[in-house]
Amino acid sequence: MRLTLLTICTLLFGPVLSLPAQVFDFVVAKDGTGTHTTIQSAIDDCPNNVRKLIFVKNGTYEERVSIGSHTSASSKLISLIGEDPIKTIITKNDYVDKPIEETTKKYTATDCGTFIVNAVDFYAENITIENTAGAVGPAIALYNVADRQTFKNCRIIGQQDTHRLRKGRRYYFKDSYIEGTVDYIYCAGPAIFDDCELRTTRSGGYVVAPEDVDYSAVGNGKKYIYNFVFRNCLLTSSGNFEYYLGRPWKVSSAAVFINSKMQGVKKEGWSDWDGRSSSAFFAEYNSMDLAGNPLDISNRASWSYQLTKDEIDTYFTPEKIYSFVTGTVYDPFTLVIAPQVPQNLTLTENKLTWQPVDNAKGYIILKDGLVMDFITGTDYTIITADTPNVSYTVESVGANGNLSNPSNIAKATGIKPIDIEIDAVFCRNGILYAPQNNTVDIFSLSGSLLKSKNNQTQINLNDLNPGIYFVKVMINGSVFFKKITI
Repeated sequence: MRLTLLTICTLLFGPVLSLPAQVFDFVVAKDGTGTHTTIQSAIDDCPNNVRKLIFVKNGTYEERVSIGSHTSASSKLISLIGEDPIKTIITKNDYVDKPIEETTKKYTATDCGTFIVNAVDFYAENITIENTAGAVGPAIALYNVADRQTFKNCRIIGQQDTHRLRKGRRYYFKDSYIEGTVDYIYCAGPAIFDDCELRTTRSGGYVVAPEDVDYSAVGNGKKYIYNFVFRNCLLTSSGNFEYYLGRPWKVSSAAVFINSKMQGVKKEGWSDWDGRSSSAFFAEYNSMDLAGNPLDISNRASWSYQLTKDEIDTYFTPEKIYSFVTGTVYDPFTLVIAPQVPQNLTLTENKLTWQPVDNAKGYIILKDGLVMDFITGTDYTIITADTPNVSYTVESVGANGNLSNPSNIAKATGIKPIDIEIDAVFCRNGILYAPQNNTVDIFSLSGSLLKSKNNQTQINLNDLNPGIYFVKVMINGSVFFKKITI
């Protein structure tokens, strides 16, 4: 009996991607086409002290996710990469004083977060993290706890206390979106937000509520305090209402907006809180309206500051901002640079080819903008039939999991499926039989590569524990899967 690979994969697993052990260590997919169906289970399977890359396919993952806890640090080194920042969503609805399931306890302001990250050198890209509890009081979406955490092209969504950061740690957010109502970026850093959108969704709300920090420099008759720094950001509102840039949650707190465009900010800009403004450092430089015109700041709170370019260049460089936290050097600006885009993608008959990208860990194959497969080489054989005008693109994957922009588009004009003799690969008495001229990879159900053999027609599997395994076989350039039982 001869079957197309598409039919074989559908019969065995439903829609299936090749197991991406060499590009991403784990793939999370709700439909079962990855190595895990939940983000937390993939995190749990990451070892300590070794960088592991987790790719999360589009889907809404209703789960509380944590790496460590708010009181206990993890030694895991993780990059969490989503397929699409709008369509890859981690969501929960816990809030302060909500009863914790199956206990007599209630959630607090430090453990109600949808995603709690207490691990150094964490990297995230293309992920939405949201708390959907609504207007019930403090309800954290993201809680950054450990040092040196970097987020690119992520979305952090909630209402009150959306995003909490831990004092004395360094953070960086690039091209991200943060939404809330009251104090929705709060506590401390130092943290730098570059090219982010901050969206306030309630009249009279507050963007930031920083706490006290001990990091400061003195000059020009001022005490410059280092906490939240927003550069080239966009501040918007969801309605025709006004809101505050922030208020001092504790004494000696700080927030600075640099070269940012603002819509709907109250004329005074900042609000006091129980007289703590006397020790706060709330400042702006070159605030603009959405069209890029200078804002009228003549009615700003008298205790706030308008800085000069010389002050920005002297006191608010990244090196200065991060210098107050000791430890390993933190350079997130290099980290967020996307890998080079694969060049000259072409499709000839069934094969995609492109030029290699220096230092790429691998590549993602996309079909009509959706992830189709992962590969370490620079050519890919399409093994299923396509209708005309299907579009293929390729993205390169950096060493830390970060992604390039898509390549140029290669359009299919009609691809014939490749036939494979499924019965040619089978397992009997612990021996896997395969045709000549093959490459055979055996994986566990969790996606771990257990064996890899070339040009062996009989492969002894008796050293594996009894159970179910995936077999990936390449024969004459064609790739297919089979599920076997030992």
